[in-house]
Amino acid sequence: MHGFSCHQCGSDGYKVFAVVDASGNWSKMATDLTIARIIQAGVIPIDTLAVISELQETWNRPDAAEFANLYADFPMPEYRLLIESYDKAQAVQEAKS
Repeated sequence: MHGFSCHQCGSDGYKVFAVVDASGNWSKMATDLTIARIIQAGVIPIDTLAVISELQETWNRPDAAEFANLYADFPMPEYRLLIESYDKAQAVQEAKS
């Protein structure tokens, strides 16, 4: 984790977010200490899922399926089950029509 970079950017007046699960560290304790230190400096810790969600903004967009696959491929593999369930429900509805 880049605690010192976060501190400097915050000191320079930027609103700083740290993607904590995208940063490597040698131990859980080192990660916990780093997170505590950056929070004290006003940095907002977030995770990869939050970043993707912020970039996506809404499901009402042409590339929504690409975001769904991104969720299923990386931060939430179990999301693939929801996609499959939705696809099956859509197929059943179409068959009734």
